[in-house]
Amino acid sequence: MDVGLLTREEAVGLLLETAELEAGEEEEEKAAGEIVELCGRLPLTVAIAGGVVRNYGGLDDRLVKILRKDQLRAEADGM
Repeated sequence: MDVGLLTREEAVGLLLETAELEAGEEEEEKAAGEIVELCGRLPLTVAIAGGVVRNYGGLDDRLVKILRKDQLRAEADGM
């Protein structure tokens, strides 16, 4: 069974649903969009990110910064 990638809209919806948030401010929407792209729009990864957002109290740029840093580290390691 091939699950495949989510569309950007589906991925943002999953992130918000998992985080128990509703679409809101423009900054939150921007952060959500960037998070799902950094997660590769993979359903499991997006759901995990939503759980992290929920556990840490909301959608801000902290998770975005962590994911960017991790992506840069992976690229430097040749992954």
